[in-house]
Amino acid sequence: MLADECWPFHQFVIETLSPKMIICFGKTAGGYVMKKTNAKKRIDEFIEKNSRCWKSCIYENANGLKVVVATHPSRADWTTPATDPSPMIKKYI
Repeated sequence: MLADECWPFHQFVIETLSPKMIICFGKTAGGYVMKKTNAKKRIDEFIEKNSRCWKSCIYENANGLKVVVATHPSRADWTTPATDPSPMIKKYI
């Protein structure tokens, strides 16, 4: 898996910069980062206000690092309030 090959670089950046939040687009990337950072506690979610009802969620690990698992902006139209998770994300920045 390519993500496994790239993870040492990402881990180095995370350890060096100590970000408070990592934003991931899509469930696959988000799930991978959640697992690698041990972010298990769901602290918020945004559910699209349409027939799809897709979710974007924010998880947190024991050190307070937040991982956002957001709908990918190429799949969900972030230009409309009904499908834009950015207000939820902004609350935690």
